Amino acid sequence: MIKTRFNKKAIEPVIATILLVVVAIVLFFLVYLWIRGFQQEALLKFNAPIETACSQVDFSVYISGNNIQIANTGSVPIHRIEIYEVNSSGTKKIGSIDEDLLASSDIITSVTKSGGCEKLKFLPFLLGSTKSGKEKEQACDKYAKFYGC
Repeated sequence: MIKTRFNKKAIEPVIATILLVVVAIVLFFLVYLWIRGFQQEALLKFNAPIETACSQVDFSVYISGNNIQIANTGSVPIHRIEIYEVNSSGTKKIGSIDEDLLASSDIITSVTKSGGCEKLKFLPFLLGSTKSGKEKEQACDKYAKFYGC
């Protein structure tokens, strides 16, 4: 009969417990970062949610041929306005005003419209900041204005 001796030792129970706790903490941290990636950081304007500032956006548009004059008549500075041409085949961006429109200021720009233009859509953007201090743009979709070509 052959006797075999096993001199192999398993890891100590204390070390096994420590390893298990470390693995659990690392997994918790990874899941936390993964879930945090789904959440959007709130944008603020005047220390309130930027959607509140969007409700105060107001501007008027005067169209003369290819020239467009936009006047900010609201109490909120508009960071940018995108101009879209809307027709039966869809919506196409034809221009953008990338200058800040402060209250009571206006700007004139020129755009080229196609022959099938039915109406123009003017989409305002506000500049907000996150709690961490990063600046981001927010489109005020509900407050876009439509005008005939």
